Amino acid sequence: IIEGWLFAPGMCCGPATVSTGENGSVQSDGFLNSQSDPLLLNDDDDDDQDDSGGEKLTVAVAIPDSVSAWKRNVLRTLLVTASGGLALLLKDDFAYIGAFNGAVGSTILAYILPCAIHLKLYKGSLGFGSIIKDVLIILFGFVGGSISLYSVIQRMIRQFSKPL
Repeated sequence: IIEGWLFAPGMCCGPATVSTGENGSVQSDGFLNSQSDPLLLNDDDDDDQDDSGGEKLTVAVAIPDSVSAWKRNVLRTLLVTASGGLALLLKDDFAYIGAFNGAVGSTILAYILPCAIHLKLYKGSLGFGSIIKDVLIILFGFVGGSISLYSVIQRMIRQFSKPL
C-alpha cells in the first residue's frame, strides 16, 4: 500500500508525467494499457465498460517500471528496520503491538477485504444468497476485529497502569 502510494505517478517518488490512453487507461513511463496489463480486469463483453460506471477495475497497484528497484528495496528495508527497532525498544511490550496489528490487519485481510472485493467485482451478477453470505462474513470480521481490538486495548491499559 505504501509503495503504491509513494511510487504512483505524480507522487513524491513516482514519475511526474501521466497521460490518458485512448480507452481511458492510465499510461505512464512503464504502464501497460488495459489490453495487455494483467492487473486490469476485462469484461467478457465486446464493449469496454462494466456495470460500475464504465471504468476498468484494477486488481493491484502497478508501480511504473521507471521507478527503480533500489528505491522500493530501500523502502522495504526501512519498514523492516523500523519494526525491528520497535521490537528492541519495547521488548516485552512489543507483543501488544503485534496483537494490535493482528486484531486490525488480520481481520481486514482475512474477512472484510475478500468479501468486499467479491461484492465489488461481481456487482449485479451475484445472487441474493451470495450477497448475504458476503455481508455476514464482513459483519463477522468487524465484530471479531472489534472484540479483539477491545481485548488488546484492555490488556494494554492493565499492563501500563501497573505500578513500577
